[in-house]
Amino acid sequence: MNNRICELLISKKIILNSTQTLDFSKYSSKRNYKAILGVNLSDFYTLVFIRESKSKLLKAEIDEINAICKKIELEFDTKINKRILFYKSAICSKLKKSAQNWKFYDFV
Repeated sequence: MNNRICELLISKKIILNSTQTLDFSKYSSKRNYKAILGVNLSDFYTLVFIRESKSKLLKAEIDEINAICKKIELEFDTKINKRILFYKSAICSKLKKSAQNWKFYDFV
């Protein structure tokens, strides 16, 4: 992980043990995402996405990311309990209400 990602996680008090930076190109052709898999202090698997795109984040994109989460669960044979998305753009207001098991944080 690079320093910028570490600073993002620390600023939101997200502490992960045994982190792995995933190669996002294995799961999708999108180039504006980074993915990190780790275990939090409560021993739950946590998947952190960092979205660098400037376009608005819509529900269809979250549905696509949920499909990617299922692929990652199958590959690592784990159950991902917590999903976190850092985003740099506007976000659909309905998305925050409807997305379960997700935490959204904006960053600049």
